[in-house]
Parts: sequence; structure tokens; C-alpha cells
Amino acid sequence: MEIKRLYETLGGSGKFILYGPSGSGKTRSLGTLPNDETLIISAEKGLRSLKKVSPDMAVAEVKTMDDVTQVYMEILKGDYPYIAIDSLTKIADFCLAEEMAKTKHGMQAYGAMNERMTGMIDSFIDLPYTVIMIAQEDRVHQELVGTLDYVIGPAIPGKKYQTKLAYFFDFVFCMRNKKEEDGSIMRAFQCGLHGDYLAKSRDPDLDTFEDADWQVIFDKLEDV
Repeated sequence: MEIKRLYETLGGSGKFILYGPSGSGKTRSLGTLPNDETLIISAEKGLRSLKKVSPDMAVAEVKTMDDVTQVYMEILKGDYPYIAIDSLTKIADFCLAEEMAKTKHGMQAYGAMNERMTGMIDSFIDLPYTVIMIAQEDRVHQELVGTLDYVIGPAIPGKKYQTKLAYFFDFVFCMRNKKEEDGSIMRAFQCGLHGDYLAKSRDPDLDTFEDADWQVIFDKLEDV
């Protein structure tokens, strides 16, 4: 066992999950990451929103869990200090489909998916880089959040697994959109509990709502 200083164990700016409804700007927010230092692992077909702002950003398309493993091995080479996964929900969907093809027992398939997804998430969280995972949103039963029977949170197959998902990450952000008086849309990251939306931050420097700009987030986190 090796004893280290705390700063030696913290890689990148943190491990994030950003969730929200379709069209809310989750993928578009990735355009605020450093273009030449970011790798997007894409399981969705929704990168068109980045075409104008980040045409040169590196993208690895994945359709199977084996694809995810191959990309992970490439990441270990250290070429990209910023990793974005779009989306964790879609990867879990095809992981479940792979397990369903192996057995007729649905509970076994869900259990196997849980194990594989936990292993995948843990592997990316252990990377010494900034990791952002995007997810769709869903109503999630969350007994530990006040007196609510549910909250809106990141979506992943398996209701029980959904309740555990937030515990993996340093930061759970919700993409929130507000229509201004002039008709424009203001996009913001919700970084702390507010209303029925699940959000958390392991850093006291973030406000409940922050600009939907990753560089703003990183600047605040590094301002210590």
C-alpha cells in the first residue's frame, strides 16, 4: 500500500454526470471543452449540434460494449485529458440488449448489466482525467432526498440501479432551460438540489445554478 498526498489522488477537474431532456443542450455544452484536448465517445447520433462550434473535436463512435473497451484502451495512452461520453443511457441500453440475448431470464440480464456498467463507470472514474458522462433524464425513486418519493435524475435501465448512479460521481448536474422575456433560451447547469431535480457538488465553490459552460465550471473549481 502506498500513502499519497490528497492532491495526488485527484485527476482532472472531477467526474461529472450531466442529465436532461432531449434537446436541452447537453451535447451542445461539450463545445465549451478544449477542442484539441477532448475525446467524445459517442453512442448517440446527436453530435450535429457541435458541427459548427467544434468540427475538429475527436470522436469515437461505439455500438457495443467491446467498442467501449477498445476506446478505453486508447484513452490510456493519455492523448486526451478531457473525456465525454454521450450518452451513458444509450451505452446501458445496448449493454442490456447484449445481456438479454444471452439469457431468457430478465432479472439475470439486468443483474449482469448492472455489473458490467458498474465496472465500466468505475474504470472511467479512475482515470486521471476530467470525465463527463451525459445521460437522459427520468423520474428516479430516491428515498434519501428529503421527503420526496421521487426526483428527476439521470436515466439508466433498472429502477434500483438508477438510485445508485449519482453516488459514482463528484458532480451531478441537470441541464435546465429558462425562456427569457426576449424569447431567447438561457441554458444553465443546476449544480445543487433545487425543486424535484437531483443535483450535487462535492465542491462548495459552485452555485446552485451556473452558466452552461464547462470552462466556467473548471475555472471555479481551480480557483482555490
